[in-house]
Amino acid sequence: MEVILTKQDLEAFVNRAGFLPSSGERAPFSLEKLCPNPWHTDQASDPWRWRMEIAQEGNIAYGKFFHSLSGYIAADCLPAFIALRRGGLTARELYEDGLLGRESMALYELLEQEGGQPAHQLKSLAGLTGKRSGRFDAAMVQLQMRLLVSICGQTRKRNALGQEYGWQVACYECVERRFGQGELPQPGQALEALTDRACGALAVDRRAVRALLDPFHLVR
Repeated sequence: MEVILTKQDLEAFVNRAGFLPSSGERAPFSLEKLCPNPWHTDQASDPWRWRMEIAQEGNIAYGKFFHSLSGYIAADCLPAFIALRRGGLTARELYEDGLLGRESMALYELLEQEGGQPAHQLKSLAGLTGKRSGRFDAAMVQLQMRLLVSICGQTRKRNALGQEYGWQVACYECVERRFGQGELPQPGQALEALTDRACGALAVDRRAVRALLDPFHLVR
C-alpha cells in the first residue's frame, strides 16, 4: 500500500491517482489511511496543515468533494469531475431542475460576481448570519459536491483598524474561475476514465471507487 509522508508525496499521489479523499469510512482509500503522520500538530509533517497550503497554491483542487467530506482533485481531472457531477448542466440549470438549493444558487452568483471570498464575507453578503449560518454551511457543501466551488485558502477577520483577529476561516472560489474551463467528456466516459486512473494507482475495488465518484448516480 502507498505511504504518504510529505506534502510532496501527497501532491504526487493526487496527480497520479487523479483524486484523494482526506478521510471517510466509505472511501476505498484516503489520506487518513495512507498517511501515518500525526495530525493537528502544525508541524511541516502535519497533513491538516498541507490542505490549506495546497488550496492556496491552486495546482490541485481542495474541497468537500467526497460524500460531503474534504479531498483533493488533480487539475487535469476537473473536467471529468465536472461532467460527472453536473451532467452537462450549468448552475442555473441545476437550480431550475431542483438539484441546487436557493441559498446555493445565491452564493454561487455572488462568487461569480465578486471572485474569491472568505466565508464570513459570503455569509454577510448573502444574509446567512446568526441562526441562518447553518444554511450557509449546507449550501457550500452542495456547491462543492457539484464541483461548482472549491476552497482557495483561508484568512482571518479584520476589525475597523485593519487588524486581524479570531480563527482562520476558509475562502471559496468558483472552480472554473480558479482552474479554467476544459473540454467536458460525457459522464459515462468520465466515470470510466477516473476509475481506471485510481485503480491504476492503487489496488482498490472498482465498485467502491465508482460509488465515491458518482454520488448523484448520473451513470446507470
